[in-house]
Amino acid sequence: MSGRSILIAIGLSGWLIASIGAFLIVAYAGFFAIGVIGLLMWSISTIVDLEVDGAVGNGISPGFLLFQL
Repeated sequence: MSGRSILIAIGLSGWLIASIGAFLIVAYAGFFAIGVIGLLMWSISTIVDLEVDGAVGNGISPGFLLFQL
């Protein structure tokens, strides 16, 4: 088994766990929970984006995102 197939299996397992979790949230809390999760993701991404010393990019292209400011 190659390294790529192992990583694909790990990724698919993660998606399976995430989809089961989303199904259980909707089954027990209804579709209102999807809105709450969306607001939570939006607020976390806004906080990360507005950090003063946050990451600007990776080693290859750190200036690409910097010039968008």
